[in-house]
Amino acid sequence: MLAHGVGGLHNDLLMAGLMAAALVVGVERGWMWGAAVGGLAAAVKLPGGLVCIGIALIALPVGASLA
Repeated sequence: MLAHGVGGLHNDLLMAGLMAAALVVGVERGWMWGAAVGGLAAAVKLPGGLVCIGIALIALPVGASLA
């Protein structure tokens, strides 16, 4: 995958890296910083914004219900 992503000059690797970074930053620094990095992932490629759903779920307090 690395050879295909780097060799083909695809921005998918950049988007995936920013998505992973958004989850890490969202857990360690807070949901606002994670959402900001998720916005950068979406700026690279639109599906990168889907990571913001995961960040919103991570930000919920323990034992919270979605209903």
